Amino acid sequence: MGRTQICIVDDNATWLARLGRLIEEADLGDVVSYRHPLEALTSLRDRHPDVLLVDYLMPGMNGIELLTALHATGVPARTPVALVAASLTEPIKLQAWQAGVMEVLPKSITGQEMALRLRNLIRMAALPPAAEPAAGSASVRDLLALGAERGGDVQRSTVDILGRLAALRDENTGKHTERMARYARAIAATLGWSTAQCQLLREAAPLHDLGKIGIPDSVLGKAGALSREEWDVMRRHTTIGYELLRDQASPILQLGAEIALSHHERWDGTGYPLGLRGADIPLSGRIVALADVFDALTTVRPYKPAWLVEQAVEQIVQDSGTHFDPDVVSAFTSSLNRLHTIKAHYDGDEAFAPLVPLPN
Repeated sequence: MGRTQICIVDDNATWLARLGRLIEEADLGDVVSYRHPLEALTSLRDRHPDVLLVDYLMPGMNGIELLTALHATGVPARTPVALVAASLTEPIKLQAWQAGVMEVLPKSITGQEMALRLRNLIRMAALPPAAEPAAGSASVRDLLALGAERGGDVQRSTVDILGRLAALRDENTGKHTERMARYARAIAATLGWSTAQCQLLREAAPLHDLGKIGIPDSVLGKAGALSREEWDVMRRHTTIGYELLRDQASPILQLGAEIALSHHERWDGTGYPLGLRGADIPLSGRIVALADVFDALTTVRPYKPAWLVEQAVEQIVQDSGTHFDPDVVSAFTSSLNRLHTIKAHYDGDEAFAPLVPLPN
């Protein structure tokens, strides 16, 4: 296997020289650079780099427009991309994530941090074309296309398969996604969502961690604490899942994309990947975030015993206004009887045998 090919597109000669020296000193790979986006667009039709770094503000077209044009001309969509900008605003970051960018970096970044982030992108580039299903089987995108083409029951079966696939890539069983999805549905119903909206959320919620199929086993299955570099890799499951789902026509998959991207955002703006705050976070993501944490707290994990429901409720109420949307927390506490019923059903606890039919 040859050396890693790192392509940089930036009209600033000083920045190009700085990055070139950094990559050379860290022995990260070989650099190909372009000063003008149109030059890069022409050349990269025939040259597919392993990693791509693109400046946002350039003459002729900005970095996001360049990426869109590159993908249209055949540059692989799975090529890890970093967008760099002198000034990073929320609209720029949102456009970048929507264009499939894996890293959005300020030009003020330190050399050490840039080297670490580049190394992570290089590791992603080295992954086999998937951390997706094995050769000879349908890819995730093939499954999505098949479900969308045939519609109805086939589409729902495809979504179910993808949810189970995501569960297999984690330490949790499929019961986690089933419980969590029904918790989310119950909370949404209390918030006043229609029956159809609640059902759509229940079907899309199990896709929240689909992006974990793109996370290396060495990170996903690590027994001890993750390093900072490993956490950076782990956090990318949100954008990987979003990228897999975002272009699908199905309302279930579109909602799944929204949830995959937003379920680790926090009400106070300290979440990831976008650092969204308050009502800027899609409500679907706010609901699934709480349902996901509630299930994680109240079930056994390799690193902890199950909490009592009362302890979990106390913690979630305590995190209202920081981690969680206060209105969603209020709906959660109002839904506790239904949540108990759902949990008991999946845990097989006779003491909480359902008194009413299990919510769909």
